[in-house]
Amino acid sequence: MTMILKDRAAVARVLGREPRLLDMDRVRRFTSIRRFLVTGAGGSIGLEACRQLSSMGCGRLAALDHSDHALIDLMTERLDGDVREILCDVRDRNRLSVAFEKSKPSVVIHAAALKHVHMGDRHPAESVLTNLVGVRNAFEAAVEAGAETFVFVSSDKAAAPTSIMGACKRLAELYLEGRRRELVATGHRLRVVSVRFGNVFGSQGSVAEVFCRQIAAGGPITVTHRDMSRFFMTIEEAV
Repeated sequence: MTMILKDRAAVARVLGREPRLLDMDRVRRFTSIRRFLVTGAGGSIGLEACRQLSSMGCGRLAALDHSDHALIDLMTERLDGDVREILCDVRDRNRLSVAFEKSKPSVVIHAAALKHVHMGDRHPAESVLTNLVGVRNAFEAAVEAGAETFVFVSSDKAAAPTSIMGACKRLAELYLEGRRRELVATGHRLRVVSVRFGNVFGSQGSVAEVFCRQIAAGGPITVTHRDMSRFFMTIEEAV
């Protein structure tokens, strides 16, 4: 059943609409002259970001992840252009600064995160270390390295958060906004962009995968409330 999440035509049928497309020529003009660094590059969102950036001929791409297995999988995809892997944990402030300084990214896409809500609630310290401290580390390293744009992949769970994961995402948004104001006041031009994602088909931790496994097992499907509404997008749309 989970294979449906990898079939674009099937996903479109489940969505009830065709996936939305952007003006890729405009995107390509932006990416072609810039150096990118993607954290969490081995995850579902980070990997798709690397795929799209390399296909559009970005100036240079640094793919950073703490998982050697994930980076090996990424590198075996034979991405186009100048792609360099960085084995590093966003929790390690000093190591991260060195990696950013060597890469000199123009744009940082921070996708590294612990995303499973229930696991975050059971291990709050781990969630804080990655989803809050890790964001601070990546942002400050980006500032030091002279990046021009920092994109933070947040979550819709940051709106009126009821979980540790959602609270960390919201606190990270507030931290970034506060630091952006401080930097603007000193004449710094680093742009900060926070993007809240909802349910992404095919991504690790997506509720869609949970539902598919439950359907394959004959049910029941765990829906929090009969009036619950969920909104989905594809990984390609999200990136």
